[in-house]
Amino acid sequence: MNLPQRVAYVLAAAVLILGGGWWVFSPTGHLRAFDADLQPLAESALEGYCTGYIFISLDQGRNPHPAETAECRATEEHPATVDMQQVVPMFCHGAVTAGWSGTTTSCKNILNQASLWPTLHGQLTAAWNKAHPYPGGEFTGRVTDGGDNTGRGQTR
Repeated sequence: MNLPQRVAYVLAAAVLILGGGWWVFSPTGHLRAFDADLQPLAESALEGYCTGYIFISLDQGRNPHPAETAECRATEEHPATVDMQQVVPMFCHGAVTAGWSGTTTSCKNILNQASLWPTLHGQLTAAWNKAHPYPGGEFTGRVTDGGDNTGRGQTR
């Protein structure tokens, strides 16, 4: 092996070691939460509000067009930072603002008791498993396994 080959090998090893170290230790971006059906969950006050508003204004059944939720997120001034504790209260605020006849407290109780969570696209989901557990423990208490075969957690 001649000198240029040795230099090339040393440089290649240095690049791999430094590049690998940077890749391993560099911070990762935010990973969005999903339900068991791989529907993206609402994760901010803004997404929660828009989901609640659109869910009620579309009569809780029709699947909203993604542009409807995007338009709401573009026009509202609620915080868009990830804060799972604000999603359900803001969902309920959006639902009441859109004309739901209940209160925000009763709305939160309904979502908590049914283990429902707003999705990013203006619907509610109850699809949970061990890989994608109910995120309600963030605001309602500790989520446990529940002891059943479905993996659906129970809040206590």
